[in-house]
Amino acid sequence: MFLTAKYAVGTDQLSGVRSAVVFSELVRHTSAEGFFAPNSITSAGFFVFDDTKVTVYGKSTGLNCQAIPEDEELVGRAIGHPAYGIKF
Repeated sequence: MFLTAKYAVGTDQLSGVRSAVVFSELVRHTSAEGFFAPNSITSAGFFVFDDTKVTVYGKSTGLNCQAIPEDEELVGRAIGHPAYGIKF
């Protein structure tokens, strides 16, 4: 089964670490701006995942950026996906 949602990647205001924030497809990408340092969002789009991988795709028109393949690991870690180093 595939599940779909949105994400944005940027730099955390406090730690300075590049990370992903994931959220419902019903929320606008621009809502993620408050999670990151100003003007630090580098990519955003949609993602699907299953038991073996995360796949990013598409773009955010509101943030004027698109999904890039390198985002898959950051999104995978954000959702705790076992293929990206987080095991439960």
